[in-house]
Amino acid sequence: MEVEPNDGFGTATFTGVGLGFLQGLPDPGFAFYASYGNYIASGDNDYHYFYAQRGNTISINTSGRGSYADDVDTTITLFNQYYTQVGFDNNSGSGLNSSLTYIAPLSGYYYFNVAGYLGDTGNYDITVNLTI
Repeated sequence: MEVEPNDGFGTATFTGVGLGFLQGLPDPGFAFYASYGNYIASGDNDYHYFYAQRGNTISINTSGRGSYADDVDTTITLFNQYYTQVGFDNNSGSGLNSSLTYIAPLSGYYYFNVAGYLGDTGNYDITVNLTI
C-alpha cells in the first residue's frame, strides 16, 4: 500500500525492483512489485521508481479495487533518470486500467506516476514486472 507523500520525483516510493543490479548482482534480485489498496485523491499523483538495465523489458499495470463505481480511470506516465517522459498509457489494460510496456535503452533509475484521468478519483492496485 502506498505511503503519502509520494507526489513527485523527490518523494517517490522505491519499489525494490532492480535492487540486485544496484548491488552488483547479475540479476535484478526483485523483478516484481505489487502495491494494493492505493487511492488517487483529487489532484493526486503517485510516484514510484525502480532500477532497470539496458535491454530490460518494463511492464507496469493498474487494476481496479472494489466495485466499478469505486475504481479510478488511471494513467501511467514513465520517466527516465533525467525525468524525461519516455512512455504514457491510458486504458490499454482491461476497462479503465492502464498497461505500459517499455524496453529500457539505458541502465538507470526509472520513475512512473499513476494519476486519475481528467481528475478521476478512486481505488487501484499496481504491479511492476522487470524481465531480463
